[in-house]
Amino acid sequence: MEILGRDIILEVREKGSETWLTLVCLRTYTMNRVTATFQTTSRCTGNFTKVGLGAISYTVPFEGDIDIDPAMEQAAYNWIARVEKNQTLLQWRAYSPDYKYFRSGNGYISTSEETAPQDGFATFSGTIIGTGEYYIEYDEGQFFNEYVFNQFTI
Repeated sequence: MEILGRDIILEVREKGSETWLTLVCLRTYTMNRVTATFQTTSRCTGNFTKVGLGAISYTVPFEGDIDIDPAMEQAAYNWIARVEKNQTLLQWRAYSPDYKYFRSGNGYISTSEETAPQDGFATFSGTIIGTGEYYIEYDEGQFFNEYVFNQFTI
């Protein structure tokens, strides 16, 4: 069974807060992971290059429509702008309503953008740069941790 993109919910909160805020009017959510590699050659490897794995980093880009009157349990572009400006550590999670898709972690807003086309809806976008580990949880209550560290582990 496929998961529809429109079913993914992205929530954020300031680290230490008890209240999760749904990112309102979400259009897109992506999770990018990159594993750094290094290559070496030596007398032992002969004419072949040996590859090693290094740090794993991740980003979470998102885009949504600007909502000037969000509900209390929603995060909109003003919340994102404030968190980015204050360099506030936040927690994020993305999941499907049945939790068969689940990702979560900590990070900072590293980029944001607001766009207001003449003949369209005003939108905002941003990127959470992950810090520390992120988690994956599957259905039936089974919890799998994928420990991921990047260069900025706190």
